[in-house]
Amino acid sequence: MLAKTMLYIAGLTQNIWGILVDTIEVDEHEVEDYLAQGWFYHPFEVRDAAAAEALETKKPADPSELELLRQQLAENQRLLDEANLKLSQAPSVLVQGAQTFIPGPNSSGGENTAGDPNAGQPEVKEPTPEEVELELKLKLAEEAAKKGVKIDGRWNSTKIQAALEKAAGGA
Repeated sequence: MLAKTMLYIAGLTQNIWGILVDTIEVDEHEVEDYLAQGWFYHPFEVRDAAAAEALETKKPADPSELELLRQQLAENQRLLDEANLKLSQAPSVLVQGAQTFIPGPNSSGGENTAGDPNAGQPEVKEPTPEEVELELKLKLAEEAAKKGVKIDGRWNSTKIQAALEKAAGGA
């Protein structure tokens, strides 16, 4: 009669000492073949092999990749902080066309406005020269983009207009 040996492999059929394994009983002359296929003599060997495999599959991060990610994160945070600062400093106005609307007492709804012909209407304020320049610059930039004229974002409306005229004259 041949001696039998019990072997273990990671599985789901049995829970031995908290380790999920599958078991098999093999003849002594078959043991080496099963060991070569990943079976073990003891459940603790199964556990240790799984832990070692998990460590091997974790790729350590490349220091240059980490530094690049840190730089990108810092740049994104800087841009976010700048945008939040600009938002916090911006006056709460809505620019539409050539008029700027600022909510006033007539539009708040909390005051007695009986007999007031402008009740419920926003107060209208003339746009500042900077707002007019910005609106004109945006319109000219759109026109330049449609015509394929390259402009610099730092240019004022006069320089953009000159570039458009030059492109129209050269076309």
